[in-house]
Amino acid sequence: LEATVDGVADDADREPVEGAVEFTGGTVTATLPQRGLLVDRPESVDDVADSYLVVSGPIVLPTTTTDPTVTESEVQRAVTEFAEPAMSAPVPLRTDIGTAELSTSLLGGVLSMEADDMGTLQPVLDEQGLLEASAEQLDALGRPATDAAVAIRNGTPTVIPSSTGQEPDTSTYADDVLTALTAAGDQRVVTLPLQSRPADFTTEDAENAGVREVVAEFTTSYPHADYRNTNIGRAAELANNTFLKPGDVFSMNGAVGERTEARGFTSGFIIESGRFAEATGGGVSQLATTLFNAGHFAGFDDVEHHAHTLYIDRYPVGREATVFWGSLDLRFGNNTPYGAVVQSFINPSSPGTTGSVTVRVWSSPYWDVQSVTGTPFNSRPFERKQISGPDCVPSSGSNGFDIVVTRTLSRNGAVQEREEIYTRYEATPEVVCTG
Repeated sequence: LEATVDGVADDADREPVEGAVEFTGGTVTATLPQRGLLVDRPESVDDVADSYLVVSGPIVLPTTTTDPTVTESEVQRAVTEFAEPAMSAPVPLRTDIGTAELSTSLLGGVLSMEADDMGTLQPVLDEQGLLEASAEQLDALGRPATDAAVAIRNGTPTVIPSSTGQEPDTSTYADDVLTALTAAGDQRVVTLPLQSRPADFTTEDAENAGVREVVAEFTTSYPHADYRNTNIGRAAELANNTFLKPGDVFSMNGAVGERTEARGFTSGFIIESGRFAEATGGGVSQLATTLFNAGHFAGFDDVEHHAHTLYIDRYPVGREATVFWGSLDLRFGNNTPYGAVVQSFINPSSPGTTGSVTVRVWSSPYWDVQSVTGTPFNSRPFERKQISGPDCVPSSGSNGFDIVVTRTLSRNGAVQEREEIYTRYEATPEVVCTG
């Protein structure tokens, strides 16, 4: 009997449902309260036992009810007085130099209502959540500080001063937003005062960064082609005067950006799937290789580099790099206590003459670098391919091979680091275009 009553009670018992107001996607959802019900199990066992063979028909079990803390009238009040006004429109933000707005969807994500001890629903705004969710809006209300840098001007390191920015004072931001949520018309706005935002890297920091002389320089040459002058020259222009603080990582894709016609690049040859093809920005790997070698001999960390799948004889064997927007990057890290400036420029080619691209790293001497290129091994013969179609580019074949370059970094005569750079070159097929 006890087990049977427990089974009935388990089905009948229910916790009280508290009245609540929630905000989802900028809309208001109200939950009406419901009383809780609890079967008195011991008394029910006695009643059933006493009624057995005596009472015909159903037996009503004794129960107690529990009232929710938040009443239906309180839910209705919270919806009318706060929730609906709060979600009625965005909240504009203002400073003396910028404007933005908080959408109802954003507000709903950081807003809630919680019951106090008296069962009254009180609005709660997640202050940290609001700051994080509205970071972009707050940025639009101020003016960012500009870090100082060092650039090479007329062959001399020159400090570019920092500038102080302005940012909104958010000390009363959450309270002001909460107040504005139930205001209407011109009162539904939050005006924030501005405060100064100093630069993270100041003019004094740049002056003390130690950018004094050329610590590494590398030049590569390329045969004449108009697209090479255009693409390599434009890439070198964009990468030129990149300043690296200690610990910063240089990214060629980050410095040069996507190679598109709108950004000054043109169509040229690249290596794709083991053969030559055309693409916008073709040829910029010449700069990638030159940058790689300058970083290599500066002793910088080799964060990311990708060798060509096929060996190109105008590049240093085992010390070259290719890039491709969105997938392959060239990155090296400034692992010294000094700042560094990457300077890059070209000497354009002309019909009958080669061009060159030069990269210099300006800083203070720190690493003693020794680089040794090993002997090629694992030679692989090339094969002959016949390709038809307008995109075919003929080329002569060359064998594939492996090679290891060993770089040793020392300070004051003591070896600090030794690394091996392993490169595998596939055989370059002889491509014959059949029309």
